[in-house]
Amino acid sequence: MQKLKKIIPDRLYLLFVLLGFAYGGCLIAGKAAVSSCSPLQTTTLRLGISLVVLTILYRVLLRKPLTLPAMLLFKVWGAGLLLQATTFALFFMGLQNTSAGLGGIIESTVPLLVFVLSWVMAKHRESCSPQVLLSLIIGMAGILLVFAPKVHLEGSQSELTGCIFILLSSTTFALGTICNRKLLQMRKAPTLEACVYQQNLISFIAIALLTVMVEGVPAVESLQFSFGGLCGILYLGIVASAVANHLYSLFTKRWGAVRAGAVSYLIPVAAILLDFGFYGNLPTPTEALGVAIILIGIVMLQRGKRPIQQGHKLSFCRRTPYLGTYQRQPA
Repeated sequence: MQKLKKIIPDRLYLLFVLLGFAYGGCLIAGKAAVSSCSPLQTTTLRLGISLVVLTILYRVLLRKPLTLPAMLLFKVWGAGLLLQATTFALFFMGLQNTSAGLGGIIESTVPLLVFVLSWVMAKHRESCSPQVLLSLIIGMAGILLVFAPKVHLEGSQSELTGCIFILLSSTTFALGTICNRKLLQMRKAPTLEACVYQQNLISFIAIALLTVMVEGVPAVESLQFSFGGLCGILYLGIVASAVANHLYSLFTKRWGAVRAGAVSYLIPVAAILLDFGFYGNLPTPTEALGVAIILIGIVMLQRGKRPIQQGHKLSFCRRTPYLGTYQRQPA
């Protein structure tokens, strides 16, 4: 049993790194995708492909129950609209008029936003310790070192609008993460598979309806995808949505909102390593230093005090109504 306990965390950390690589390709894939179709169409296709993959995986192969009681279903749908539909739509709208470097910096603010919003919203400030704040600041400093040289500011109104859209998408993603943490730690929590599937389903329906209302039903002949655009949409649907959403929800449940949100710090690390692996481009000294600082911040964060898992018993404890975790009370 002791060996098994040592192996499981290692596997989770490996999956955490893989999740960072999955998100790391979003900026490049998203740029390629929005060059072939509108942001709303890109979001609809991304969610539609993800829904097909999850249906095959959960329903056909694993035969998991995916239905939920009505009251719980509405809560899951609300969190899903924040976490997926709103986030993806705002992200692609902003990415059209924003450089990849600036978009990467803004997107990487998710852990800090989760930290701040947890203080504002939560009665129990999960993982909000000075060590966590310090590790988040260190990671953000590394992000700035990596992305700052790639930022090209034009000062145009469209660029400012794009930055606002990406910041809003990071905010809705942080809010959705906090809501998901609360849902997955309830006494009668939904299964991970049902939660991910239902959130993908409602997000696809909402964005598809919005796309039809705003842009009308697109003619088939008008959808002309380049090879890069098609690969980008497939990547976004399969890797960055179906696989990534399952893993991200898993980490949100196991580790908490702040530690799970720190996966966005791995995005520049993954981008630099992928650039070196596929194109042979060596990182600059500034990028290498930034990556080292990011990794220090992530290690500090992951080695911090972990939230107590549901089902663990503590003496003199009381269950707080928010986030489903426990807080020690004086005797």
